[in-house]
Amino acid sequence: VAQPDTIRYHHGQGTESARLNSNYQKFRLYNHVKGSDYFTFYYNWNNVLAKSGQRVYLDARGVKSPTKTTWYRVRFAKAANAQKYWIYAGALNFNPIEYSNSNRSITIKHGRYALRNHVYGSEYLSLVTGSAKSILKRTYKANKKAVKTYPTGKTTWYRFKLKGHNVWICQQAL
Repeated sequence: VAQPDTIRYHHGQGTESARLNSNYQKFRLYNHVKGSDYFTFYYNWNNVLAKSGQRVYLDARGVKSPTKTTWYRVRFAKAANAQKYWIYAGALNFNPIEYSNSNRSITIKHGRYALRNHVYGSEYLSLVTGSAKSILKRTYKANKKAVKTYPTGKTTWYRFKLKGHNVWICQQAL
């Protein structure tokens, strides 16, 4: 009897998105990650209104072992209660992010921004871990920099240690 794959789930905020790539129909939509310990079936693409380049909303990521393949739980509507499907990562395009090391000092100047465990909109998905309001006017040494490219521009993020944990903040908060 074949053993099911082990899947490690990572949840995101649910508002992040990616786009279906041009060969998305090569992959199937599932009710659970394929190969999981759940009864799994697939949906026909004709049952959803999908097209190449379409935005899908993501709220969870599953990484299968031992294959190390990544799957995402997607919705075709922004509403959190919309029908959810699991799809292999190869069907999605994320906005590119370039990561680099940093030793820049950053000072938190605007409190309306969130602290996150990953860059917002990255393939890792992110969760809010705190608020910039709680660390206003404090200076930290950034250990990483991320530049995310959109069709309309770029955003920069910095990672620093806060209470022993890495957190990311957008440049607008500095």
